[in-house]
Amino acid sequence: LSLDHSKSVGGLIPVKLLKLGVERCSPILATLFNSAINTGVFPHDLKLADIIPCHKKDSALEKSNYRPISLLPTISKVFERLMVNQMLPFLYTFLSKFLCGFRKGHSTQHALINLLERWQNHLSSGDKVGALLMDLSKAFDVLPHNLLLAKLQAYGFESPSLNLIQSYLFNRNHRVRISSIFSEWLNLGFLKAQY
Repeated sequence: LSLDHSKSVGGLIPVKLLKLGVERCSPILATLFNSAINTGVFPHDLKLADIIPCHKKDSALEKSNYRPISLLPTISKVFERLMVNQMLPFLYTFLSKFLCGFRKGHSTQHALINLLERWQNHLSSGDKVGALLMDLSKAFDVLPHNLLLAKLQAYGFESPSLNLIQSYLFNRNHRVRISSIFSEWLNLGFLKAQY
C-alpha cells in the first residue's frame, strides 16, 4: 500500500491496480514470496526490466548525455521492499555508526557535521587535519557481485538467503523502451554466478 502510484513501473500490473486488489493479491503474493525465500530462487519474471534513456544534459543527439532508468515490475518492487526490511536490521548491527550513505535518517549533511566537529576538535588542540575524499556514486555498478555475496556470508547470512540474493543479482533481462517501441530482450548471461 505504501508504493507510490505516481512513479513509473515496468511489467503489466500498474501500482494503482495492485493497490485496488490488495485484499485478493496479498495471499497470492505471500505464497509467491515465501516460495522464493524457501527455494532461494528469485522469480525470473520479476527480473525483467524496461530501460528508459533519460536525457541528462547538453545535446540530445549524444548518447553519453543520457542515463538509463530501469523500470522493474510492481511485484518486484514489493518483494524487494520485503527483502530490504528483513535484511537491514540485521546488517545495521555490522555497520559503523558514522556510515551515512543509504541509511534511513542519515544524509551527507550528517557526515559533514560529524567531520566538521572532529576537525574543529583537532584544530583546537593544535593538530593537523587532512581528508581524502572519493566519489563513490557509481560504486554499486562496479562492485563484483561475488564479493558482495562473500561479504554477506562473512556477516552471517546463511545459504538460503545467499542463494536468494544471488538469484536476484544474476541473469537479469533488460530491454530498451523508447516511447512505445521496445528492443529485444537482452539476457545479461555473462553475469553468471561464480559463487
